[in-house]
Amino acid sequence: MHAAVNDFIASIKHCDQFKRVAVFGSCTWQKVLTQVGNSMFSGDIRYFDNRIGAINWITKK
Repeated sequence: MHAAVNDFIASIKHCDQFKRVAVFGSCTWQKVLTQVGNSMFSGDIRYFDNRIGAINWITKK
């Protein structure tokens, strides 16, 4: 959890440098943080419980 919080803080500091962020996980709190982050982020953040889905979305142009 500590690493996830650090990642979240780093993403807030650099949010203007990302167009999209894929969050891959299996916990409800990860999904909730993704929704919270999406409201504070100018880009697009999406939560995925499927690794391939996250990779496909983040790499599409």
